[in-house]
Amino acid sequence: MKLFLLCSIKDIPVEQEEKIRDILGAGISWDDFLIIVERHRVYMTVYRQLTRIHSENVNSRALNELHRISQRKVMQSVRLASELVNVARLLEDSDISVISLKGPLLSINIYGDIAYRSSKDLDILISEHDIDKADKLLLANGFRRIDADACFSPKQKAYLIRTRQHFVYQNKDRVIIEMHWRVSSGNTVFHFDELWKNRKGSELSGQTINVLSDEDEFLYLLFHGSAHGYSRLRWLCDIAEIIKKDKLPWGRILKRVTEMNIMEMLVQTVILVENLLHIEIPEALRASLVTSRTGQKMALQAISIMTETDESSMQGGSFFNNRIWKYNMLRSKGLRSKLEFFVNRFRPALIDLNTIHFSDRFFFMYYLVRPFLKVYRSIIRRS
Repeated sequence: MKLFLLCSIKDIPVEQEEKIRDILGAGISWDDFLIIVERHRVYMTVYRQLTRIHSENVNSRALNELHRISQRKVMQSVRLASELVNVARLLEDSDISVISLKGPLLSINIYGDIAYRSSKDLDILISEHDIDKADKLLLANGFRRIDADACFSPKQKAYLIRTRQHFVYQNKDRVIIEMHWRVSSGNTVFHFDELWKNRKGSELSGQTINVLSDEDEFLYLLFHGSAHGYSRLRWLCDIAEIIKKDKLPWGRILKRVTEMNIMEMLVQTVILVENLLHIEIPEALRASLVTSRTGQKMALQAISIMTETDESSMQGGSFFNNRIWKYNMLRSKGLRSKLEFFVNRFRPALIDLNTIHFSDRFFFMYYLVRPFLKVYRSIIRRS
């Protein structure tokens, strides 16, 4: 894990290269190393760092495997970029405001190269008012929903829009799109109108694609990574690259973090960036480290989540996963938020609506069968 952390940042100082050489000289399990790289999705950066080292202690089989995966991921990113242009044009031609989240443009904006950050799908954000219109457009242009039935009853659809944040689509070329209409967790909400007002344009294949402003992007990545316990180190690496450039107005960032009530997420992230990735922290951000003991505890729990190699046990739907429960309860603020988090576990989920079909008249039955379905799925997953 230590070698992986040292190799996961794009540009590293000489002293860090020497540490890498020392670890290589002592010998590692390359099979375990490849499992860690796959777990955290930091392929190209690790491959290029190991290639730059020119050490005879780098296992050639492992290096070739990293090169193979990296090239495949680059081609996937190129396909996603092409499809992003098509989808953005499709929606905008129908007067639907759309913002690209993460994906190929994030790699270009942060790393200056589409190759450095792999993506398995496209994430787009639209206004909640445009859900029906965008849904019909995607379905009429070669996409199908892969996480939900194509037809819901009025009550089911209203419930899903109110309780979920996205639908997932796939086309014949197996390109996957997550169409988000909300970015929120607990009391923290990113309002689309504000994000749209602050947006900036990013050029891709001759077309301007709307993306988040630099400040909103940092806050979104912070929120997204922390909400998932940084179970993918890739998310932390993205933030580390932004911090390393030190171009954001940190005073204004701190003000917005305070207003959004996510200081513990910032504290957690800064601790992890400094201690795991060895990035120098700007003084304005360093001053925030003493402001949240919860953030310090979240950092420790995130490390435990990061080092888990069994991905199946880290799924949010894993009913018996005490580690995930403990983390989510910690980041839930106050007794009311903790109770809401617990109660939400027993509200009907999309998978329940796909498993059993009740008419709107008997919609309440989903609440009754939810606990039994959840326990059943957990038992099946564990077996």
